Amino acid sequence: MLGPSGDAVGALGLLPWGVGADGRALDAGAGVGDQRTAADLHGEAVHAPWGRAASLAFLWPSNKGGFGSEIKVGAIEDIKTAIADGNGFAYYPEGRMWIVPYPEEALSKAQAVYSPQELAGMEKGILALYQKCPHLGCRVPQCETSQWFECPCHGSQYNHVGEKKGGPAPRGMDRFAMTVDGDNLTVDTGTIIQGPAIGTNTTGQEAEGPHCVTGGSAH
Repeated sequence: MLGPSGDAVGALGLLPWGVGADGRALDAGAGVGDQRTAADLHGEAVHAPWGRAASLAFLWPSNKGGFGSEIKVGAIEDIKTAIADGNGFAYYPEGRMWIVPYPEEALSKAQAVYSPQELAGMEKGILALYQKCPHLGCRVPQCETSQWFECPCHGSQYNHVGEKKGGPAPRGMDRFAMTVDGDNLTVDTGTIIQGPAIGTNTTGQEAEGPHCVTGGSAH
């Protein structure tokens, strides 16, 4: 079944993905069966100075807006309203990103793990996540019952802030560099920061209800 925007709608809610000939969900702009990472498609990894991850800087021009550019998302309070209206998740298709809340009480742990580019938004209570599963590139939908992200392709599961909880993914969900000017958030979708290592769990969040996807057993 298709929603009003043409996206697939099913038991998981609105699913912002395309489906290849083999039935796997694919990232927009990738060819059928194309499972390469952003690094494969768009350039070499730029190693981040904090040593945890690499930042994948896209090489295409970013002056036209949309994915691969800096996106002025809007006022933080408006973003938080959108998150609340989305039952904990706000999806921005122009940036291929989810924006989710980050709990203030977890910041002390986050500051030991995450980069300044990530913390800029997290310290304001929000986090921008790339929709693409770091396993094989499927788009990861939200699961409103568990309040996690759960990939239907191979069962990878991530908590509400994209930290890996189960399945074959090699790390947590990748995220975007953020800047805050006054009360306005800008997300640089041309700079993808690799997700946190397996075992990172800054929020301590467990599933808050039934899972939408089963089979993600490897931690």
